[in-house]
Amino acid sequence: MRFDLDRDGALIGEPKVDNPSDDPLFKAYVASAREAIVRASPFKLSQHGATYEAWKTVRMPFMSEAETLEAQKAKAETARSDAKAEADWTKQGGETSANIMPNYKANGNEIHGLTLYRELKDGTPTLAMAFCGVGSTEGSFAFGVDFGKGMTWKGPEEVEVRFGDYRQVHTMQVMREYLGFEGPTAKAAIEQLVASKGRLAFFGPRNISVSFDLDGAGEVMSELKRLCKI
Repeated sequence: MRFDLDRDGALIGEPKVDNPSDDPLFKAYVASAREAIVRASPFKLSQHGATYEAWKTVRMPFMSEAETLEAQKAKAETARSDAKAEADWTKQGGETSANIMPNYKANGNEIHGLTLYRELKDGTPTLAMAFCGVGSTEGSFAFGVDFGKGMTWKGPEEVEVRFGDYRQVHTMQVMREYLGFEGPTAKAAIEQLVASKGRLAFFGPRNISVSFDLDGAGEVMSELKRLCKI
């Protein structure tokens, strides 16, 4: 639901619903929300210091009961997988080392790359990689993960990538011994990655996951940002 306000915080016109439905229960919710908004007008938003342009149009997420339940289920599933990643992190052990590879030659191409390497306590080497081609066109970006020895891939695999507020499932292609994705989607992910802290986690097929510590990678991230012009 969205509605417009004048500079005094008073409602302009009627609140509007962007996703109308003929469901009677949904209509009842809409009517109740509209009444609440009208009663609350005028809103005292200017006192918070934001400019009028920032709050003249207010948007409020409005979900049906079914959508709310789905959102709750998704949140619970995220919490479960986050707990698994944390348990795996403790069980796997191993420190993360971050490295930058400027002007690296790969398959006849010159690229700038970042690697996050973590050798688990059982000796398994794992690796996260972010690359851009020299010149940094959108199509030259790539982002991928090597889950470690013993993993073989015959085709594309669904892998969830998480760091900061980023939560995306990507269909990753087999790129030599690792899985990855390329192009504008990879560029968008890397743009967020270089500004993130905490952990970078990959949730792959066969119930496998691997995480990397980003907190010690600040200088390397800044250098990749400079080299890739992002």
